[in-house]
Amino acid sequence: MKDVGLTELPVIAFASVAVHMRSTYYARSSGLHFINVPVIVQYVVRYLYNFVDDFMAAKMHFYSDDFHDHFSKRFGMENLPMHVRGQLPNKTSNFFPP
Repeated sequence: MKDVGLTELPVIAFASVAVHMRSTYYARSSGLHFINVPVIVQYVVRYLYNFVDDFMAAKMHFYSDDFHDHFSKRFGMENLPMHVRGQLPNKTSNFFPP
């Protein structure tokens, strides 16, 4: 779908994404952290939790702008760049995605 806003997508379309993530990334990562997530996306995510098991749901973390306390406990501020209030300098080159 081209030029379609997130709020225009049918919520049921996200179910296939959840099923794909479950089969592909089930035990490969320790967690996915999404920051600055709009409120509407957080509602969609709550709906998606109906399609994934508790193990996978516990790996997905969505934050609006309240992620700093969680990040400091989980990663340590000495390991995070300044744009997320960490202590490392922000990268301006040689990173993915550019």
